[in-house]
Amino acid sequence: MLHDVEIVRLPGREPIPVHSLSLSLDADSRDWQCSGRLLGPDAVDSIRPDSNGPALIEAMINGHAWRFVVDDWSHQIQFGGRSASFKGRSLSSKLGAPWVLPASGTSTQQRTAQQLATELLPEGWSLGWTATDWQVPAGAWSYTNQTPIQALQVIAEAVGAIAVPAQASQALTVQPRYPVAPWDFSAVTPDLIIPPEALTVLSEAFAHETQADAVYVHGGPIGGKLARVYRAGTAGAKTMPTVSSDLLTATDALTARAIRELAAQHQQPELRSFTMPLGGSWPLAEIGYLVQANGQRGIVNSVEISVGRGQDEALIVRQTVSIGEQTPNVWAEFARLVPADPLLLGEVLSSADGTSRVQLTGGGVVRVK
Repeated sequence: MLHDVEIVRLPGREPIPVHSLSLSLDADSRDWQCSGRLLGPDAVDSIRPDSNGPALIEAMINGHAWRFVVDDWSHQIQFGGRSASFKGRSLSSKLGAPWVLPASGTSTQQRTAQQLATELLPEGWSLGWTATDWQVPAGAWSYTNQTPIQALQVIAEAVGAIAVPAQASQALTVQPRYPVAPWDFSAVTPDLIIPPEALTVLSEAFAHETQADAVYVHGGPIGGKLARVYRAGTAGAKTMPTVSSDLLTATDALTARAIRELAAQHQQPELRSFTMPLGGSWPLAEIGYLVQANGQRGIVNSVEISVGRGQDEALIVRQTVSIGEQTPNVWAEFARLVPADPLLLGEVLSSADGTSRVQLTGGGVVRVK
């Protein structure tokens, strides 16, 4: 395959000499990430900031376009040679620090979740929405010391959705983390079917059996609702820890959040990642796609595009796709290990000596102050 790759600086479209380039996005990230090694002794000048601020670059790879703000670069000179590299993030990074100062706010009127999210975005930004939408009463939604992208993510996460940044424009799409629930994979036509001959690398791992099949979800003090949700066809006897959000104020919202939580508990496929070409007959795998490879199906949770050169200096373009619940995001993996104190609902059974015995909605009795 002959690849068409062009890396330029905007707005003048001056070429940037790059030896190798990597682009990546996962379901736990707010931005597309890029990193690259520069080629030539003066290449670092092509990505230095100027009077307009940090460099804005565009990567065109086999018909796909990405735009990045270069927010880090390094240049090292040593005897006999030098090296230079850079890192950047997509335009969505401008919705967070250091481009935007954190702010606080409270909804004073009833709005849909999509309206609340849209009002967070500066002028010139657009928001697509394919996740569950619902009514949020006045006063039920508030945020403290958060940038627009942080606050928007909280709204999306209330129903188990994610905010996916556009590749080359000022746009975001809020979509379900699992557009298709794992227990329905076999009944839906995949967005992408990968034939065995297209796979250059395939990784598998042990798949734990299905865990919880039921969950309690509830909202906050203003308009919040409570529901016990369990998978149809099961007894709902294995209940996972209670999940809460002040934004859960409608039945559809509670159901969507429960589906996302139970999907994470469902048995994952043994297939975890695979590498294949990008370009020609092989389209770009997007976050949220239902893909089939090696006879197994899963939802795409990350994609990494690599551009390099072979021994004959010919360009090689590959994409590595990960599926399942766990993404390659190291920070997200660490955050899952940090204990959190959930908001639990319960009924007071008795009180004495400044404490109360409380029957929790999700099961069990605890004594609390």
